[in-house]
Amino acid sequence: MDIQEVSGSPESIRQSPDRYNSLSDSLSSGPFVSRHPVPSRNVGNYLLYDPLQENVLRAANTHSGEELVCKVLPVSRYREVLCSYYCLPPHPNIIEMRDVVVGDAHAYLFFPRSYGNLGVMLQARRLPEDTARYLFRQLVSAVAHCHNNGLVLRDLKLNKFVFKNKERTLLMLESLDDAVIMQEGNTSPYCSPGHGDVSGSLWVCAPATDVWSLGVMLHALLLGCYPVGAGLTQERAVLTSQARCLIRSALHSNPNLRLSASELLTHPWLSTHAQAYTQAHTPDQTVPT
Repeated sequence: MDIQEVSGSPESIRQSPDRYNSLSDSLSSGPFVSRHPVPSRNVGNYLLYDPLQENVLRAANTHSGEELVCKVLPVSRYREVLCSYYCLPPHPNIIEMRDVVVGDAHAYLFFPRSYGNLGVMLQARRLPEDTARYLFRQLVSAVAHCHNNGLVLRDLKLNKFVFKNKERTLLMLESLDDAVIMQEGNTSPYCSPGHGDVSGSLWVCAPATDVWSLGVMLHALLLGCYPVGAGLTQERAVLTSQARCLIRSALHSNPNLRLSASELLTHPWLSTHAQAYTQAHTPDQTVPT
């Protein structure tokens, strides 16, 4: 079977026959989540098997045996999704797309496997500041890298950051599917309500929106809850003054006065301990089970 694999820019992608009709039919007939075993299928050099969620399956490289995750998209949409990946240089805290196989009906995007997401691992528990700092810096580093390369991520949350290793010390942003490319001249792109700050009668999706989400996530890491409701001042009193300052800087009600993601990285709460973040693993920085 002659299936072309992606190399270079999206424009270089060539179409080829898609002979996996049984898999395509199951994917197009509703949510691809079954209570029954799903027959495995080969796509190029990959074996697709257990479904993880709608249109996402476990996969394995039949040559190397590497475990992967495969996202299945309609051919009509995959180029749009790939744009964000192709415009972004590699970063250790952002998932790397390993390969793409394109057929007539579907495109198969392959990514490294992960070991659970940050939201599920926390389960409303607060972390010690040293542990939260170690993890949060990885989140901010990923977001700053995207902003510096013209991407706004939108709808960031703890569940979108997954662990790269079994020890659960290294994080990566699991997807760029919701990202939008900022317009030239640093003009923020428009997006739907719920994904941005109000500017007049329009909703604007700007980097400050992602920074707000970072502030919400930091609050959850440090206090085990989101920044809503009464009693927040008393709860935050258990934190160091630098941690409280960073939360306020990210959650400023005026988006123009929020720190940028790059500025968050230079905040004393993060920057004074930067050397510790280069360590691949230390026992007290593992998210508890």
